[in-house]
Amino acid sequence: MKKVHGMELRLPEGKLPGFYAQIVKKLAETNALADRDRSLLFVYEEGREAVEQLLDHYKVPADTGPWLLLGAKEEGWELARSWTDYGVETRSGNLFLDLSLAKLISLETGARDDAEPAQAARQLKEHTAAFKPAGGGSGTLFAVDRQLDELAGRIAKAYRCVAVDRDKPQ
Repeated sequence: MKKVHGMELRLPEGKLPGFYAQIVKKLAETNALADRDRSLLFVYEEGREAVEQLLDHYKVPADTGPWLLLGAKEEGWELARSWTDYGVETRSGNLFLDLSLAKLISLETGARDDAEPAQAARQLKEHTAAFKPAGGGSGTLFAVDRQLDELAGRIAKAYRCVAVDRDKPQ
């Protein structure tokens, strides 16, 4: 997982289709793109400045925000019906989570023998946009609405687990 910047391009109206294609070609030359989905660019931190300069040159404003590249769906991610409210699956199969709306947590048992991570995971899945299973529920990753952070903590505590914030990759 890697933090990236999402940049939603606000393309000017009345431009020929080649205008956007020219920008995409120049963006590819920067090696800054992690991926893209229509007019939403996912940019690595180290290339953000180059992309911003390029967009300034073409006079294309962009709305930016923090996103997390989760990886590919084939890596074990299961998407809930609410996924599209919180994330994007690109044509290349990458999953990106909008960190302004959601966060990534895991359930950890610590050293508790009486923890019930599978039961906690089962209940927490009802409130997730996506999850990536790991053995027995412990270590399973959950993408949840930021406003449900407290609920996730209470669910974990009820089953003697801890909800750990994971949207700050090491």
